Amino acid sequence: MTRSPSSAGSSGPERIRAAINAAVEYARQADDPRVEPVHLLRGVLDAPAGVAATVRTEYGWQIPPARVAQPRYPLATGIFTPGARRIVAEDALVVAERLGHRALTTGHVLIAILEHPGEHASEIVGSLPELRELTAAVIDALPSEEDT
Repeated sequence: MTRSPSSAGSSGPERIRAAINAAVEYARQADDPRVEPVHLLRGVLDAPAGVAATVRTEYGWQIPPARVAQPRYPLATGIFTPGARRIVAEDALVVAERLGHRALTTGHVLIAILEHPGEHASEIVGSLPELRELTAAVIDALPSEEDT
């Protein structure tokens, strides 16, 4: 796989922040009071740019439509479940460290979610290629240390 400019690490933190903000919005749309790993997964996979977007586009993965409810929580709380908080605050960093990367990208977050998806992400995870293939594709799309 060829790395596209959209996967360059220079704006990785901004892309992760955008994916997290999208996750909060998905939680609100689903009328869930807390952000869960499934919302993070949607936020990362729906990102318009970054490592996860590069891999999703390259492989033509389709994401099942999100559940939308009439919101009772018009302002999403932004409170993360323990699993979602662990993915963002710890697991993505562990993945980056394991791969020898200093810069964090949406690809690292995606791998962390796939390794610890939580119960509600199974529909989406089940629609993606198997974990080893997906992880290999994400690793291939990650920027090299010279690019970060």
